[in-house]
Amino acid sequence: MAEGDVDDSILTNTDQSDKEVTDAAMASMASAMRSAGLGSMLEETPVAIEEVEEVSADVESDGANSTEYSSSNPADIFPELDDVDDAEEMVRVLLNVGEERSRKSDAKGALAAFNKAIALDPSSDMAWFNRGVLLEAQKDARGAKQAFQICLDLNPDHAPATANLASILERMGDLISAYEVSQRALVFYPGHPALVEIANRCKNAEVNIPITEVPRIVASTHSYEESTVVAAMDEVGIDDMEAVLQEAVYHDHDGDSHLDYSELKSAATVVAATEEVLVRLEAKPIVSQQPVEVIAEPQEEIVTEEVVQQPAVEEVAPQPVVDIDSLVEESTALIRSGDAAGGLALLKPHLKTTAAGHANAWRVAGGAMARLDLETHAIAAITHAQSLDPSNSNGWFNLGSIYQRGENFAEAKSCYYKALEAQPDYLKAASKLSDLSKQLSDIEAYLFATRIIANIDSTDARVTEMAEVLIEIAEGEANVLESTQGLPPTLPVGPELAQEALGLIGDGTSTLHARAYTAISDHHRSVTTWKALIQEDGEEPANWRGLARSLEEAGDIATAQKCHAKANELENGTEPTIV
Repeated sequence: MAEGDVDDSILTNTDQSDKEVTDAAMASMASAMRSAGLGSMLEETPVAIEEVEEVSADVESDGANSTEYSSSNPADIFPELDDVDDAEEMVRVLLNVGEERSRKSDAKGALAAFNKAIALDPSSDMAWFNRGVLLEAQKDARGAKQAFQICLDLNPDHAPATANLASILERMGDLISAYEVSQRALVFYPGHPALVEIANRCKNAEVNIPITEVPRIVASTHSYEESTVVAAMDEVGIDDMEAVLQEAVYHDHDGDSHLDYSELKSAATVVAATEEVLVRLEAKPIVSQQPVEVIAEPQEEIVTEEVVQQPAVEEVAPQPVVDIDSLVEESTALIRSGDAAGGLALLKPHLKTTAAGHANAWRVAGGAMARLDLETHAIAAITHAQSLDPSNSNGWFNLGSIYQRGENFAEAKSCYYKALEAQPDYLKAASKLSDLSKQLSDIEAYLFATRIIANIDSTDARVTEMAEVLIEIAEGEANVLESTQGLPPTLPVGPELAQEALGLIGDGTSTLHARAYTAISDHHRSVTTWKALIQEDGEEPANWRGLARSLEEAGDIATAQKCHAKANELENGTEPTIV
């Protein structure tokens, strides 16, 4: 189950694409953001915060215990781990297995994978989040709430967990907390309809309306031996039998409604992991941009003091006092001074919260990443910025430049086109598109871009180059038509292109002028221009050949042959032979 999955109607992967960086984009950014010190907005793989002792869910008891408690647990079998020795890699594999099983509607197998990941690494926020989603789907509100709260204690900026927790708190009657959490969720998902509805329903709540008994599924429908429960608890090192039995209903891996030793031990390891992570968090609290409700025990009771404390939490929230525009200006100045890492670090704490919908912040961060050679991830950041503000021509230009540097020319051209759509007189974008299209021999894109350059700066060298290209196209078309018998199937555009070239280069006496006159069949001006060129440089064979071509077009074949002979003489140093 991907992190973007959110309980019930709160959020889906499709919803997220409209409100924040899409899962695909953020997956591509995750590793780079860590490299740049930025973290990730939507992580898809867990990062072990602290190494913990692995507790196997398989029966490893010696002697009689091994025979007495061994069983086959299909849901708890993970052949994917056969060749994996590293604990952190095991957690990553288990998360992938859980997501795959969830996609196949194997909720029991998915939960088994996430539970085992938690047993291996209680600090895996993704494992806790996915466990919460599955428990909520099974109507275990208390268990889901606890899982989401632990996830947020481990990763306070986990957006989907925040949204899911808001929904659960409202359904459990904790309206004040639901309002607070919904406000934090709306920072991640601005304007999301379901979250707005929760906030509106809970906004004016002065007291909680607690559900006095939020039932949690217990093992009453399963058979078990108390001595087996005790043995499993002793093996793991815990003594809370009630918690083990509550958890055990999700560990009936073979589905026979009887909890054997390995299943009870699997449940006990999750209970132990829960206790461990809660103790660790209490001893070493995590400082967050977003204040998160801290839980001491997985219980539903609401303390009266919470009603008084809620406004204080909102008052000290740092987001409203952050001036993102000023931070963007400071970051831009740092980047221009050569301190790209410093500029990125300045924006980093706010990109996932206050600046989640701030296009300029993401654009500047992407530019810093590009300067730090994090090109793939810079692309993801700027793409997100452009999705927020497609009218920013500079963003499209920078994105195209990064694509071009990575030799992804198709995407680069697309970005330059979008830059010119946003700003039709954007000279830098037109120049980039012109040069790249010429390199790729894309004549249509080349002419499109260079015509824009000609309208902006007629002195640009590219304009003269385009005039020559237009004349070459016109001459090539004329050559093709000359070799075709009968009427041409379409009217030639060659003369139009040559006429455009003359408009670009203006009045004058040059080889381009003479060739253009020939292409538009203005034989008089063509011959006159070639003669003027010969008077300036009579030793240039190309001038004589140009005159010969013009005379041929005019029908003076005899004089044209003399000009060809003169050109041969100059090229080969031989006397001309006139037949």
